[in-house]
Amino acid sequence: MLAEIDATVQLARVEASRAQLKGLQAQLAEREAQLELAQHQFQRQQRLRSQSATSEEAYQSALASVKVTQAQIEMLKAQIQQTESSLKGEEATLGYARIYAPMAGTVVSLEAREGQTLNANQQAPIILRIADLSTMTVWTQVSEADVPKLREGMEVYFSTLGSPNRRWHGTLSQVLPTPEVLNNVVLYTALFDVANPKQELMTQMSAQVFFVIAKAEDVVTVPMAALNPVDRGAKRYQVQVLTAGGVPEWREVKVGVSNRVTAEITEGLQVGEKIVIGGQRPLAGGEAANRSPRFRGL
Repeated sequence: MLAEIDATVQLARVEASRAQLKGLQAQLAEREAQLELAQHQFQRQQRLRSQSATSEEAYQSALASVKVTQAQIEMLKAQIQQTESSLKGEEATLGYARIYAPMAGTVVSLEAREGQTLNANQQAPIILRIADLSTMTVWTQVSEADVPKLREGMEVYFSTLGSPNRRWHGTLSQVLPTPEVLNNVVLYTALFDVANPKQELMTQMSAQVFFVIAKAEDVVTVPMAALNPVDRGAKRYQVQVLTAGGVPEWREVKVGVSNRVTAEITEGLQVGEKIVIGGQRPLAGGEAANRSPRFRGL
C-alpha cells in the first residue's frame, strides 16, 4: 500500500447501506411470516366454504390477504436487490481509499502530499508515479521520410547527452501509427526497450537514436568522396588507385553498405592499396580535372 485517503464519508455511506439492507431483510422475514398465516387462513376459508359455513366476503378477504402479502414480499426483494447493488458500489468506492502499487518499481514522482484535498469528480487525480527502472522504454521521433525504412525487430542503438561515447543497444518494438506535427513537420514515434540493471538510465533523459538498416564488419572501406558513379543501380563506381609507380589509374569497384561518409567495397580493391580522394573522371577532349588529389590508404 502506497497511500490512504481519508474515507470517513464513504465509510458512513457503507454502514448506512448495510443497516438499510438489514432492515429490509427483517421486513422480508416479517412479510413471509404474514404470508404463511394468510395462507393458513385462506385454506381454512376454503374448507368452510366447501361446507357452506362461511361467507363469500370472508373468503375473498382471505384470498386478497394472501395476494397482497405476496406482492409486498416481491417489492421487498426488489428493494433488497437495489440496496445490495448500491452497497457494492459504495464498498468499491471505499476500497479506492487505499492506493496499492500496480507493479513492482520505484516511486519517481509525488503529485499529492499528505493533507491535500483530492477532487475526483471531473478526472481521476494522480497521487504518484511508479516506474520499473530495470527496463527503460525509449520514445524517439522519426520523420515521415525515414519511417518506411523502419521495421520491427531491427537493431537500434543510442547515446545519451551525458555519455555521448557510450552506446546502448535495443530492438525496435513498434512505431505508433498516429504522428505528431511540429512546425509542419510530421514525426512518428518509435518505441524500443533497453535493459537498465544498474539504473544508469533515468526518466526524461535526452537520447540520440540510430536505426541500423544494414551493417558490415571487417570489410574494405573507402571515403565516399573518392567514388565516382558509373551505375548507381548496380552499385558500380570508379575510383582512382595509385599504381606501384605512383601513377593514378581509374578502376571500377562495386559498393556494398554505405552511409554519407564511408562505403564498403566488395569488389575491385584490396586492403593496403592507396586511392586518390577527390579525383574526378577525365573530361571531354582528354583533359584531366585540375584538382590536387589527397591520398588515403585503405
